[in-house]
Amino acid sequence: MLHLIYEAWPFTLGLIPKMVLIAFMVVASTALAERAGPVIGGLIATLPISSAPVYYLLALGHTPAFIADAAITSFSGLVAAGIMLVAYIFLAQRAKTLVSVISALIIWAVSTVLLLGLEVHPTVSVVLSIIVFAGGSALVRRFGNVPLSSGHSKWQDFAMRGLAVAAMVAGVEIAAAFAGPETTGIFASVPVTFIAMMVIIQSRHGGPASAAVMAHALPGLVGVVAAFLVMHLTAVSLGNTWSLLLALAVSVGWSAFLLAFHLFGDRRRHRST
Repeated sequence: MLHLIYEAWPFTLGLIPKMVLIAFMVVASTALAERAGPVIGGLIATLPISSAPVYYLLALGHTPAFIADAAITSFSGLVAAGIMLVAYIFLAQRAKTLVSVISALIIWAVSTVLLLGLEVHPTVSVVLSIIVFAGGSALVRRFGNVPLSSGHSKWQDFAMRGLAVAAMVAGVEIAAAFAGPETTGIFASVPVTFIAMMVIIQSRHGGPASAAVMAHALPGLVGVVAAFLVMHLTAVSLGNTWSLLLALAVSVGWSAFLLAFHLFGDRRRHRST
């Protein structure tokens, strides 16, 4: 037993700083989202704040083929996250926080299993993702105009979010060390940021307000999904570093486009009034 602990000690020492750093980044971003309103909050929620550092750490110790295989699994997991968001938005209109969030997480897990079980060509997966996000965005657009109240989270709420993110990071790292790329990709696509924001915002501001944030997050999630597809297609040919940078540019660039589109629309509306 002592021998096993001794051998695992270097891995544990390397894991703890990763857990703390990524958890801090996610907690800070969700706190900012809570204060920025549903539109900006939704865009912040879809920035690759947790997935980008996780894949960077994976890329340091794994081959491009491993990263490519993990990325396509994460792609399916995030398409399932889109389905989860649509379901949550409808659930949060009436159901309490615990029921809404647990039901949404179950829907994500079932959708992920079904999507991975199909084992279809990536082209079919892309078409399916377009259907999910285009159809979902049309369905939930009417729920996006509810403002957040003036109350903000307590430090206990931030601690809960941090622990949840740290647990995800630990799961990804352990899966990568002892399992294959598919299991790693599943862990890396767990929508921990969305779940944490759902719990905090719904408990503090109500279900419709939390649903409004998620309604604006759904279009932004397209950029993250596209980024994982880019990573899958380019990791082997470009190498881990350039593939990750290109995927990050796709994700952040899409969010910047949506933000500019929103600001431009606001400016036009103010001029017309």
